[in-house]
Amino acid sequence: MPVDAHQNPQPTATLAGDASTEAPPSPVLPSSVDSQTAPSWRAPLAVVALFAIALSLSLAVYLALAVPGRWFPGAVAKTWIARDLALVRGEGSLVGGDLVVTAPDRAAPCW
Repeated sequence: MPVDAHQNPQPTATLAGDASTEAPPSPVLPSSVDSQTAPSWRAPLAVVALFAIALSLSLAVYLALAVPGRWFPGAVAKTWIARDLALVRGEGSLVGGDLVVTAPDRAAPCW
């Protein structure tokens, strides 16, 4: 007898002790679970990019500290001679063209 689509057929349940010839339904996993467990190409790419950035920064800092000479040859070097300088606090005097500080400011903290 054909089953009408509008009528609810009786559910079939199997008990633990019931020997059924039907195989249990296979679980259907949503696609989001598969994408979370599958390895992504973005993670290794991010690691390589961060390594390249860190290496570039390290190289730039090394070169800035190790390479002698001017980095900007257009910059003009500014110099002052000792007699053009003055002490705002403390004591000092000119000795042979050099500014010699003999005592620091008493109010300044002594580290």
